[in-house]
Amino acid sequence: MTDLDTKLRKAVERCPHCGNTAGLEISAKLRYRCLICGGPRVPIVGASIARSRREAKPLARARSAQRWAFWYRLLWIAGGVLGGFSFSVTLLVLLLFSGLGSVWSLSLLFAALPLLVALWARQRSKRARKTAEAELDDAWTSVAHEILAAHDRALTSAELAELMLTSEAHADRLLARLNVDDRVFSHVTDEGQVTYSVRAPHRVRVQTESAEEDIPTAWDELERERPTSTKRS
Repeated sequence: MTDLDTKLRKAVERCPHCGNTAGLEISAKLRYRCLICGGPRVPIVGASIARSRREAKPLARARSAQRWAFWYRLLWIAGGVLGGFSFSVTLLVLLLFSGLGSVWSLSLLFAALPLLVALWARQRSKRARKTAEAELDDAWTSVAHEILAAHDRALTSAELAELMLTSEAHADRLLARLNVDDRVFSHVTDEGQVTYSVRAPHRVRVQTESAEEDIPTAWDELERERPTSTKRS
């Protein structure tokens, strides 16, 4: 058993899709998925935090988009095979029987319809995959925010990657999204490490009095210190 398998066994929690308490497995399309229902999930290991389950909705949308991508891909393959065969046969027949030249355009157009459907399905499949990726990113970003909020100290991207069973580069992207949205604060330590937290780093507050209150007071002091001028007779 590899180290990753051991960590996946520790990531047992309630699935937001089927409601069962189950482990995870690696998925090429969904990153990680439930062992029971196959729905996408975001793993957390080595940390016990209160979960809001805000990631459930984007995970459900990612699962739906991935299913649509699968069906569009089947339509794309089927349309490509059928369209290529029908177009080739039609073109061969028309070439053999040149007397049918008056119906060439209509025959070829009819034979090419499956190819057009295949091209449409291909574009829809690519769009659905992009939608699934975007929804997965939203879900992972939400969980990353919850992990940072549950810790009293700031975390580095490497520590976040360890907790979420992902790469440090992916953790950097999640933190960058949170940082852009002003949902986390970054801070460079004395050792040169960049840490992130949901709490603003300590800043020295400089309290100043109102300018409208300072100016009259200073003017009164000058008036009192200035010698009284002699009156001319």
